[in-house]
Amino acid sequence: GVKLDIVDKSGAWFSYGDTKLGQGRENAKVYLENNPAVAEEITAKIREQMGSVSLSEKDENLQSGDE
Repeated sequence: GVKLDIVDKSGAWFSYGDTKLGQGRENAKVYLENNPAVAEEITAKIREQMGSVSLSEKDENLQSGDE
């Protein structure tokens, strides 16, 4: 989500809109596990934007280990 400008990262903090997801990746993951509606909204936006990315770009990202 960060690479697509859906989730913001400022220092160690992750946020989505006005919502702080957590300090550090693990805390953000815990927040999203505890707030499935927010996680689903972010996932939908990522999928929407990734649909506009060519398959070759997706393959490149997967092969390079990007998230």
